[in-house]
Amino acid sequence: MKCLVLGANGFIGSHLTDLLKQKTGYAASFARKEYLYNPDVKSYVGDFNNKEALEAALIGHDCVIHSVSSSTPAIAAADPRFDIEANLLPTIFLVQAMARKNVKKLVYISSGGTVYGNPLHLPVSEKTELKPVSVYGATKVAVENYLSILCTQLKIDLTIIRPSNPFGPRQYNKGSQGLIATLLDKAIKKQPIILFDNGNAIRDYIYIDDLIEAIYKSVIQGVTGIYNISYDAGYSVSNIKKCIEDITLHRFECNFLPKRDFDIDEIILDSTLARKKLNWKPTTTIEAGIQKQFNWMVNL
Repeated sequence: MKCLVLGANGFIGSHLTDLLKQKTGYAASFARKEYLYNPDVKSYVGDFNNKEALEAALIGHDCVIHSVSSSTPAIAAADPRFDIEANLLPTIFLVQAMARKNVKKLVYISSGGTVYGNPLHLPVSEKTELKPVSVYGATKVAVENYLSILCTQLKIDLTIIRPSNPFGPRQYNKGSQGLIATLLDKAIKKQPIILFDNGNAIRDYIYIDDLIEAIYKSVIQGVTGIYNISYDAGYSVSNIKKCIEDITLHRFECNFLPKRDFDIDEIILDSTLARKKLNWKPTTTIEAGIQKQFNWMVNL
């Protein structure tokens, strides 16, 4: 199967592109720049909003893996219209273009951490009602809904992956997303940190190698449907802070701010379906994964 990875220079997309190239002998990148990590990967250069470039890149491929995300929860909250224009509208065009170019498989990387909102019961399965509390989550749900309808109408096989919070090497600290990357960066630079809601928010996580293995298995096994991918365990922000302090041997100076409107109190995913149907399970503990990310970041 010949796969085209959209957003291939990104954190998830780059690891997935490398894995596809390694295991299948072929991977193609669609991104704003030539692929950064392997000169043997075929590169298509273009913006996700560039319809002509995107449609041309689809030719000759069997599968598209959509890992483009042009915003973060904070950016989406500040500019909801941008979130829709940058993510939802180009995705609708993508599916229609796939039908024209006879590309029959789509894998969409959604967000297990935001689409469920603040659920009444934990952990949440794929059947849990979607009630996002953020613009970012609402856009992810809208994309999922449009894809479900359009892919059915256009006879495109659809797999939706809902990861918990992924982390690992190549996740650069951008200041607005990626708690582990942000705290590691602050520890390396010996800078103070900001904790919202006293660090009480609880999140589920997944190490990048485990995430891309699940995505890869969904592709080669030809499965469709929706899959949570996570550790199935919750860690508070304070838990993560303490783990990073132990690994880096740096004690943080903390500034505390109130909870933000788009922050979720607690989310833990149930990945039983992926474990059974994909014959998958995570193999890297959160402590080992943080250590690997720290080793990578400290040498940047």
